[in-house]
Amino acid sequence: NRVVLEEDILTTVILEGPMHKDLLVERLRRPWEVKRMSARVREAVEEVVRTLEVQGKLEERPKGYIQVPGRAVA
Repeated sequence: NRVVLEEDILTTVILEGPMHKDLLVERLRRPWEVKRMSARVREAVEEVVRTLEVQGKLEERPKGYIQVPGRAVA
């Protein structure tokens, strides 16, 4: 479900971000019980990340990192 995926992505980045998109995909793999991240699954995650960026809930940083906007980086 896309809504659940959006919630999972946003929660993961809030708790662990900033983080690299590859690490985000890996973190999502376990709770979703996906044995390997196919190109199709990876693209679904990318699409949701782009949507969350457009909505202003996430922002992409250089080199594939994403974070919650306005959050200070330690």
